[in-house]
Amino acid sequence: MSKDKIKIFAHRGYWDNTIQPNSKEALVRALKEGFSIETDIRDFVGNEIAISHDPITINEKGLLTLNQFLIIFDKYSNKDSSVALNIKADGLEGLLNSFNQLINNDSFFFFDGSFPSMKRLKESDLKCLDRVSEFESPSNYFFDGLWVDAFCKDWIINSDHLLLKKYNNVIFVSPELHNRPHKNLWNWLKEYNNDQNQMIGLCTDFPDKAREYFND
Repeated sequence: MSKDKIKIFAHRGYWDNTIQPNSKEALVRALKEGFSIETDIRDFVGNEIAISHDPITINEKGLLTLNQFLIIFDKYSNKDSSVALNIKADGLEGLLNSFNQLINNDSFFFFDGSFPSMKRLKESDLKCLDRVSEFESPSNYFFDGLWVDAFCKDWIINSDHLLLKKYNNVIFVSPELHNRPHKNLWNWLKEYNNDQNQMIGLCTDFPDKAREYFND
């Protein structure tokens, strides 16, 4: 399979009406289809990390641990696969430091934790993305890339794009994640004149449509 011009991050995996988001099936399907992945992590029982968007109940069944996900990634990923790990609970730094596979690994990015948490992860040689939206400015700390969100409008289209040029890795959140039409951002992103060494990604609920659109 050829490399995508825009790296497509399947939001919580490649799911549909029969496959649940963030499930093993959704994550395996995304990797098999050659997509990158955005997924959520949080701690449970004090010393484990699992894939989960929502708080984990004590008796919750079918949890996919981060260890299990990394095995899946090793089995099904290709050389261009990446994973954006959304930190849903602070205080994971100590646990994450035990995952040697994640240290100085350009295939994995962490984002969305509090600044103190993200700074500690970065200081432990884990790759981290700063974030910006119409409500948030970048921190100016030396992170490894930028996560660009847009909650209410496609503000980035008319913004100063010099901000984007500062980062080697820039991942945009597709508007359908916030129940808005995606067409305007996709049209702009297709024409965005990025440096050839800059990795541009799109986190989307429509990975198949995005691949077709950006590679036609």
